[in-house]
Amino acid sequence: SEGVDASALELVVDRRLAFGRLLAALGANERAEKEHLDTAELSLSQGWTETACAALALASHAAQARGDRASSGRAWRKCREAMEAWPMNRPGERCGTLVDAVGDPLVALQVLSALAEVLVDGVEEDHSRAPIIREIISRASEQASRCVSPPQGAVESLARVEERIAPYGRGRGGRRRPGSTTTIRTEGRAASEGE
Repeated sequence: SEGVDASALELVVDRRLAFGRLLAALGANERAEKEHLDTAELSLSQGWTETACAALALASHAAQARGDRASSGRAWRKCREAMEAWPMNRPGERCGTLVDAVGDPLVALQVLSALAEVLVDGVEEDHSRAPIIREIISRASEQASRCVSPPQGAVESLARVEERIAPYGRGRGGRRRPGSTTTIRTEGRAASEGE
């Protein structure tokens, strides 16, 4: 890849993600899974954690759609392993890249929920992670509001993560609403662990 610059590779990854999503939409889930796994490998080779996680989540989703639970589980485990290397700078931008790469609010919610779970480990020792995790929860809540029926497991996971980071302030003054929990709005209803 010496002759190919990073922006050209980014374009290739974006196109491959879009092609894989199109294949899945057309029902070609086996081909979509392979495309996403190849895209994840390319992304990981470049150190692009966001697109790697998106591609692995999409591969898992495609495998699940064709009934291959083993392949789905393998891709999801690789996705969670890739999350261990999630860069802690520019969380909003990185979450936006991930959401755009996934291209589906339901899958994006699941990935962001898993990312929050992975990153919350160690927050008791490193409080600087709390604002980053709050940003991820906020982005996940946005995706949940776009889902017809957000998966309850993801909603509950986000609420548990928010409770774990609650003691570590809200940044800028540490203000926090009494009894606050993650509230995700769907079609005017609130679904919250605290209700």
